[in-house]
Amino acid sequence: MLAAQLGQLVAIAATGSLLAVTTAFAAAQGLTTVYVLAIDAPRLFPYLRKGRAKHAWRWIAASFALLLRLRWRALQSWRCSTCRCCRSVLL
Repeated sequence: MLAAQLGQLVAIAATGSLLAVTTAFAAAQGLTTVYVLAIDAPRLFPYLRKGRAKHAWRWIAASFALLLRLRWRALQSWRCSTCRCCRSVLL
């Protein structure tokens, strides 16, 4: 945070622009996030050093399709069969 504040002071002294100040703040926050995720977290939690797991794309697609089917069934059961207003909402 000290580096971010120093960067903001330098930005305001050099340019006098609020855009430069916000850029300096955002850059410091981004660099801190990258450091924590890339360097510090794997050092603190050894299981993060292992190879990345491959995503099971077929499982993800099937889960998404199931979600869509369940959502569609919920919408179908919601509308009544007697009035036209409910039919026009979902069609």
